[in-house]
This record gives sequence, C-alpha cells and structure tokens, in this order.
Amino acid sequence: MDLKKLDILSLQDTRLSQSESNELACMIRRRYLINVQVRIAPIPADRTTPRDQRVGGQLIIVLGKWANRVANFIKDPTLQVIVTGLYLRTGTKQHLMIISSYWPIPTQDATTGQLWKKVLHHTRRWNCTCSPLEFCQRFINEHFVKHFKKHMANSAILIGDLNATWNPTAKRSIHSKLQSWADSTGWSNPLHSLSLHHSNRIFSHWIGHHILDGVSHTEYSWIDHLLLHRHGGLKLAEGSSDSGEAWIFISDHRPICAEIIVPGVHFDSGPVADQLQAPPLRRPPTLNKTMLANYQAKVERKVLQLPPDLAPDEKLAAIAEILVGSCPKPKTKTSFTTAPDTEVDGALSYGRTCSTYGRS
Repeated sequence: MDLKKLDILSLQDTRLSQSESNELACMIRRRYLINVQVRIAPIPADRTTPRDQRVGGQLIIVLGKWANRVANFIKDPTLQVIVTGLYLRTGTKQHLMIISSYWPIPTQDATTGQLWKKVLHHTRRWNCTCSPLEFCQRFINEHFVKHFKKHMANSAILIGDLNATWNPTAKRSIHSKLQSWADSTGWSNPLHSLSLHHSNRIFSHWIGHHILDGVSHTEYSWIDHLLLHRHGGLKLAEGSSDSGEAWIFISDHRPICAEIIVPGVHFDSGPVADQLQAPPLRRPPTLNKTMLANYQAKVERKVLQLPPDLAPDEKLAAIAEILVGSCPKPKTKTSFTTAPDTEVDGALSYGRTCSTYGRS
C-alpha cells in the first residue's frame, strides 16, 4: 500500500480463521499506528484446518484521510463471506459504499468447487432455491438499492474476483453474463474502456507453469474487476494491473489498482500533524522556592525507602526514576484552530488483490 500509495486495499479469499484475522489486523495497526482501519470477515476454521480445505473470507484495509470516514461494515449471512460492504462518509449525509465480492463457480472439481457447494449448503437451509451466484447478485442488488434510497448523492463501487470476463465472447470465463447483469443494474466498467482506449490488455488471472526447477506464471484471463455505479458521479482517473514475477509465490491473481474521483468530498487543507509527538519534559520547579522544597523532601523520602540491598546500577536507575517522577506534571493548554476546506473533489486510491492461495 505504501509503494502504490493506496487508500484502500481489499483482499478476497483470504482463508483466515477468526484468530488469524485478528492477529493480522493487529499487525497492520501496529505498522501504521494512526489513521488506519482494518475490517475482517473470517471463515469458520481453526489453525489445524489445511489451507486447501479452506475457501472464502475477506479483509479490508483503509489508510490515511479515508480511515476517519469509515461508517459501517457489513457481510453476507453465509459463513464463507462472498460479499462485504464498506461504507465511507463523503458528506454530511452522503456515503460511498464499496462492495467487495468473490463469486463462486459451479464445478465438480473437489478443489475449485468448495465455495459453490458450501454457499449452496447455507442457502438450502434457508429454503432458498436460487444458485450461489444468484444469491450473491441479489444480496448486492438489495443493499445498493437501499443505499441509494437513503440519499440521492450516494455512490457505489463493486470490486472483486467475479470469475467472469467483461466481454461475453471472451474465452476462459466461468460466468458469461457479467456485462449484461452490470448493464441491467447500472454498473459500468471504466477500466475496461480505458484498457481498450490505450490498447493495453489487462490480465488479472495467471496460470503457473513449472520451468526446470522454478515456476513461471503466464497471463490467462481478466476475471477481477472494478465497477462503478452510474449513480453518484464517480469517475476513474487512472487504473492499472501489476504483472511482476514477485507475485508468483503469493497468488495466481494480480492486483487491480485505480484512482477514483469522488465528487463533493472535502478534506482539511491544514498541515498534517506528526504521527508521534513526544510529551513535554518534566523539570524540577526551580522558579518556586516552596514547590522546590517540597520536591526535594519528596525525593529524599522516596530515596530513603529504597531497599538497602540494591546493586549500584539498580540504585542509580531507581533514583533517576524518582527524580523524574517527583517533578510536577506540565500543564498543557488546549487551543482550537480551523482551516478552510479545499473546494476540490476527493481522490480515492483503491487497490484489490485476490486469493493468496489460488482460486476456488
């Protein structure tokens, strides 16, 4: 995220349990300290469950100026977490909804068909006759319709491994009706249009091939997408996908990155405060004779209470701590300043990468 200067990173098919997700979230918060939000959506698994028997799960990271605008986070009722929704405040009553989704695929293969079967198991328990894909699409439709009804200026982004190419005639696509579904529900694919305009093909799914003692990935298809809803006026400023060999041992997918212009968002133009500010030093009250006498008496009393069997270095350290701890605490005054808002649209840098352990 630092290298790409991303504001938001969405990860699907993380295959992490509750405890593993919590540990990773803590690591991320310790790394950035402030202005960071982490939302987890784990799967029901424990540490002993093999990775190839896990599927699903998501993790969302929000950094910087957008971290303070996180308002809500939802996920679908299945235990495999095929859809999540992150809500960001863009105005007094306006919100941007970022839908992160991983569409299951129907197959008889025991490895790649896990997600479809597990989601189907849950929907059948609710007497739902729709397929896992239809359930996923209905969940998305229902929530973005509710989202837009709340305010006319609300906007939405759909990001994820949809296991479908945008062009219905393209090969290597599991679901062939992505474009028609998107057109009927108001979604556009500006990154696809940008790719065509610049004649720069994007491949988000790569296939591994063993070459001698190493492994190489070959471009295969574009099944990971970033869609913008026509409602709300979002605009794509730029976008790209990575293709470096460094991803070989991380995932068979490549991240899609985009910078999106969000209308009506204003950020404070004042100077950014340092991440960590050292507290004021505590000093003996040398300017007040009464306070100085009390300070000296307090130090002497505490030094006399030290254990007599302390080693010389331990005694010096204890005396130093007493000298500092007996100093009066500095008084701080709180001041308030306001900075004018900049009248420019907010830019949102968004990144998305897929399964760490492959497609399921």
